[in-house]
Amino acid sequence: HDQENNFKTLFGFADGSQTYRNFQDREHFIHSYPFIPYQFALFQSAIQNLSQHSAFEGKHSSVGERSMLGVFQQVAIHIADHQTGQLATFDLMFEGIRTVLKSQIQRAVIQAENHLDNPFAVRVLKALFLVKYVKEFKATVRNLCVLMLDDFNQDLPALRKNVEEALNLLEQQTYIQRNGEQYEYLTDEEKDVEEEIKNTEVESSEVSDELEKIVFDHIIKNKKIRFDGNDQDYPYGRKLDDRLHGREHELAIHVITPFHENAESLDVLRGQSMARPELMVIMPPDDRLMRDITLYKQTEKYIRQNISVTQQDSVKRILESKGFQNRERYSDIQQRVKRLLGQARMLVAGGDIEIGGEDAQSRITQGFHELIRRTYPNLSMLRGITYTENDVSKTLKHSQEGLLGNDATSMAESEQELLAFIQSNNRGGVRITLKTLIEKFERKPYGWYYAAILCTLAMLCARGKVEVRKDGNILEEDDLEHALLNSRGHANVVLEPQIDFTASQVRNLKEFYEDFFDAPPQAGEAKALGKDTGAAIEDLIVQLNLLVAQTDQYPFLNSLVPVVEQLEAISGKPYTWYLTELLGQEDELLDLKEQLIDPVR
Repeated sequence: HDQENNFKTLFGFADGSQTYRNFQDREHFIHSYPFIPYQFALFQSAIQNLSQHSAFEGKHSSVGERSMLGVFQQVAIHIADHQTGQLATFDLMFEGIRTVLKSQIQRAVIQAENHLDNPFAVRVLKALFLVKYVKEFKATVRNLCVLMLDDFNQDLPALRKNVEEALNLLEQQTYIQRNGEQYEYLTDEEKDVEEEIKNTEVESSEVSDELEKIVFDHIIKNKKIRFDGNDQDYPYGRKLDDRLHGREHELAIHVITPFHENAESLDVLRGQSMARPELMVIMPPDDRLMRDITLYKQTEKYIRQNISVTQQDSVKRILESKGFQNRERYSDIQQRVKRLLGQARMLVAGGDIEIGGEDAQSRITQGFHELIRRTYPNLSMLRGITYTENDVSKTLKHSQEGLLGNDATSMAESEQELLAFIQSNNRGGVRITLKTLIEKFERKPYGWYYAAILCTLAMLCARGKVEVRKDGNILEEDDLEHALLNSRGHANVVLEPQIDFTASQVRNLKEFYEDFFDAPPQAGEAKALGKDTGAAIEDLIVQLNLLVAQTDQYPFLNSLVPVVEQLEAISGKPYTWYLTELLGQEDELLDLKEQLIDPVR
């Protein structure tokens, strides 16, 4: 009566097992004790399934209720001298049927009785034998503890410890096999196959590769992670226990498994983390994980090597069963790794990254975002603007339309940073190509993405701050756009800082332009102004040549010949010449305009 409230806890099965009837009332308890109600239904199912698997000798192949009653009577006699409060354990039912079991199917039990020094482990083995074919019973540690409970006042933690030790011993000696959380008795043939599987050699690298595949392909999944700060995808190196799997990238996700030599030396791992641009994910301890993955690879290899050459139907059935169990094992491993990663400690630059929740993929993604922020502090220079390659064309068109100035105060921080790099290398005599520039700004401390670098450079070109050359020629308009967007030619595209012109040089050329051409220039930026000046001179030459062609009709137009010659001498110059040299001829040119050009136009 004292234990009535504990019946469900003591005798209830978990982990997906069938629910069995418990003690209903006082009278039911009196009629059942020292047996527990589940034992009647479970034992009936056990002998029915053993019978279906031809476990009994011929004349006993059909076991009915009369036989069951005999078994329970035999058990009751066996424990007659037990004290009140003690219970019949399920393994005792084995003794009631062992005389009618085929010898080969119970050989493992007989061997265990002769060779194991742990009587409790032998009892657990007998219980596992009985439930071997009962599919609705899940032979987990929790449920086996229920089968082995022999007293209402049993010390449950001590019982669990004894059951776990017994199972470890039985698995080690290949009397049983474990698949995830469930254990199963092995027949002779199954035992032989299991021994051969455990003796199958697999390389440690194969085990590591499988774990790497689970972590990165099944749990993290994405080969690139999108950063929420700019909606760009960042690739990463896949590292597991100091070993790189696949291509190396500047950033990495480094998973430390329980099998890493320093898995429990947090200070050592912090030291390693400080020196590397990686997210270190430290999985919590798990004693069984490596054993399970190794067994998975051994089973996979053994089945592959033997399934086609096996002649015996019984062995084929065992291999097919092993294949099914191995798929279940793999699913269990995946779930266990996912759970461990959801609980993992994460480090960036030696410091802990605190992220709530236990969803592995989400936590690692958020941890990687923090790695990006810490590794690329200059990413903020882009001000969160999203660039695309289409923006390159739009930016260069702004230059052609004169919509951008060359005032340094209006330049974004990203433009100033990129320009400073080009200028610094130019002063040091270092040749900078577009390929070099992209490689520089894709890496730390920048982490800028491809389109952002191209658009920032295009902005500098549009402002007249950078010249782009190929084969010695300055590229303009469509040629410039094509060179920027053609990644295969980036190694041959040279970048040079444009000469800085003083405000007075720009102002003087504007004034000359307006005085000489009787209209203000459209461009305000130095480079565009210089180019427009050269183009205007060429247009004027064309106009004057049309007049000179009429000299026969109008002889006075012959006076324009020396004017055309002088203008041709200053046409076709680099735009820089008009800003720096043209003003030396300003007075002479304005005199020609006033004395010779204006009178005839």
